[in-house]
Amino acid sequence: MSKGKGGPEHQKAQCLIRDYYQARGMVAVIEAFLGNKNIDVLVQDPETGQIIAIEYQTTIKHALENVLLDHVFCDEVILVSADIRVLGQMKRKIDGNGAINGQKVKYRLLKEFIPQ
Repeated sequence: MSKGKGGPEHQKAQCLIRDYYQARGMVAVIEAFLGNKNIDVLVQDPETGQIIAIEYQTTIKHALENVLLDHVFCDEVILVSADIRVLGQMKRKIDGNGAINGQKVKYRLLKEFIPQ
């Protein structure tokens, strides 16, 4: 398992997300440094060149800050949580911020990245 930042739950989530995108032929790097911060998982589609920042959130504490920084450098930002309530809270907070293009932000549950 590649060592990401955070505790065991956060690191496991990063690996699940990275593995999901790598299995689909994309380049995925845990804790990639872009701009002036680390991104939990940075994904690039080699066919289109699209760059996606993926942040795993257990609370909404840093969600807005992550999106504000990530959306400047990336084509899309995906916020992932294991808790659907946290996803809802993040969506309300981010949708209420006029500085972010809401079209660039997506919300996904962690279970969507678990292999079947």
